[in-house]
Amino acid sequence: MVVIDERLSKGLVRAEARELTNALTEHAGKVLKSFHEGVCPHFEKRSRLTGSEMTGLANDLHNKAKAAFSPLWSDLEILASTRGRPNAGSYEMLHYWIYPKSVEGISSRLMMIAMFSAWGSRKQVSMRANDTLTSFYEHAAQRLLQRCGSQEAALHAIGQRLVDTIIIPTLALDDAPASLAGTEFFIPLLDGLLIGRFVNRPHEKIAGDYRVIGRDGWSTKGITLHSSAEFVVKTYIGPEEMTDRQEWIAYQINSWLAAHSNEAVMIRRYITNRFGSLWDSGHMCRDEFDSLKEDFWDLHAKVIAHASPNVR
Repeated sequence: MVVIDERLSKGLVRAEARELTNALTEHAGKVLKSFHEGVCPHFEKRSRLTGSEMTGLANDLHNKAKAAFSPLWSDLEILASTRGRPNAGSYEMLHYWIYPKSVEGISSRLMMIAMFSAWGSRKQVSMRANDTLTSFYEHAAQRLLQRCGSQEAALHAIGQRLVDTIIIPTLALDDAPASLAGTEFFIPLLDGLLIGRFVNRPHEKIAGDYRVIGRDGWSTKGITLHSSAEFVVKTYIGPEEMTDRQEWIAYQINSWLAAHSNEAVMIRRYITNRFGSLWDSGHMCRDEFDSLKEDFWDLHAKVIAHASPNVR
């Protein structure tokens, strides 16, 4: 039986009402400010960047983001101009990182899976940093210390696994039913299980910072994540603590993830991009996404129906 300190749940309710904190502004703001200072002089000289300037700025921003965030996962794609389209060219990047937030009344911090994304062309640069709808309590990493050797390694292992499996909360939270809040779900990790719960969150919550820089200057936009719930991992149980039923649950979820590995990569990489949704960007048809979501809910029904009542 796994027992969760009741203070975690009470503290989480208070944490869910938080606005964007100074730390996220500080981390993202330093990268945004640094890049803004490097971009604006180029646009002041001419209406568009040269191809080599755009590529250089993209690589510079990518390296600055890696240094600032120590990402769990990152990627940079650069499309060069062609003979047929000599004025074209663009880039897009994404970094996932851990952003810790204090929770009132408890010592275990809430480790947010955050993302920094940027995309641009020879005429414009856009950057944003925001929380995702996935997080875990520091308490979970403490239970993983014996397997990983250090607190830092344990935090990284959990964060990386949640990024790799971000397909699960993405599908679960898309137009989520009200009944989802308060229910548990599980993510296999190192022959054990991360035990999480879907919890309510305010629709209007400010989630990050969004800047657009072009030849006419720069502007700031707000970010709102349109979901009434989010996924929070509360603890980890190792293989020696798992029941036969929990081993069966881990097997079912791992099998589902293996069967949908290509879609998982697609969602992880393009969950946010300059065109909006996966179907707006052409990376996945809406019908394909809906079919994948239906398949997830079949898994959800199977796993939750067999979940042990002793897991809290």
